[in-house]
Amino acid sequence: MDVALITTTVRLVVAASAAIALIVTLTRPNKRALHIYWAVFCGAISLTMLRYALPISPEWLSNLMRIASGATCGGFWLVARCLFRPGNPIKLHHLLLVAAVMTGIAVDITLPALIDPDGLAGLHTGIWQFVTLVSSTVMVLSFWEGIQGWPDRSHRNEIQLRYLYLAIIGLCVTACTVYPEPDAAAAAAARLLEACSALAVLAVASVAVAFRLRYPLLPATAEKPAATAEEHALAARLERLMRDETPYLEPELKVADLARSLQTPDYKVTRAITAGLQQPNFNRYVNALRVEHAKALLRDPREASRSILLIALDSGFASLGPFNRAFKADTGMTPRAWRADGVASTSQPKPAPA
Repeated sequence: MDVALITTTVRLVVAASAAIALIVTLTRPNKRALHIYWAVFCGAISLTMLRYALPISPEWLSNLMRIASGATCGGFWLVARCLFRPGNPIKLHHLLLVAAVMTGIAVDITLPALIDPDGLAGLHTGIWQFVTLVSSTVMVLSFWEGIQGWPDRSHRNEIQLRYLYLAIIGLCVTACTVYPEPDAAAAAAARLLEACSALAVLAVASVAVAFRLRYPLLPATAEKPAATAEEHALAARLERLMRDETPYLEPELKVADLARSLQTPDYKVTRAITAGLQQPNFNRYVNALRVEHAKALLRDPREASRSILLIALDSGFASLGPFNRAFKADTGMTPRAWRADGVASTSQPKPAPA
């Protein structure tokens, strides 16, 4: 097995995938901060993998690619901040920290042309120690971003995303840091491990970015953002769609499905839910409608013989556990207790007229 050939192939796959993601991102209308920093990261990792995989000439082009690759770790950190912090989490000092790495690489490249190379050994070592320290720091910070602001248990998809993100990032960073390189064979395996880690990081970041663009984080404030006239109008259309076509009864319903029905972008539907309807998020909004449907079925005498599970499935829940949790959170009662309470109320004799 030619480890070097496999490593080169994986690097080229990462470079091509990142380049495609970059082009797709740049062609999107209505870009947000996450789009911009995601494009920076994709461009940087694509150039990094190309520089490692192929001989690049002339030298000035190789040097430019080397400087641009300095934005890989820092760009990923900026993406992580946008993924897991609401509002506008990127400030000037965050950008300066990323720029410091690229500047360190640029200085290290240009100094030999200005100063006698024989006197640069110590300076070169110092610059690379600085670049390595800052790059390692921002990767640790990227991992930390997935931990801070941990959501409550009602945000199941958000929690699953964070577990996936933390597992992949933690595993890749740890593996690339502690893997030994005592001989040439181990060094070749280490390079393959780094290439595979880059592919894994790009994959999990792509999933996380797609998820966040569909489900934006709202600022953790008591007062929700004010809705515009367009968002109020879209919220009214959404309410009519839910009432007339009951799409919430589909267990696999997603924001994208509603967006297609309303012929509008996903993020506008999300804003209509959170700002126009003042709902916490898409899942809570849809589950509330499902619970209302289930409450009516549980109190309907014609449905008395049907099991709680069938009622849950008919109401749009995929399984009994989420249904029970959502129902109790809404009513303070289990579905069984709700049904029993309704039966008891209807069986009580009415008072005789005076």
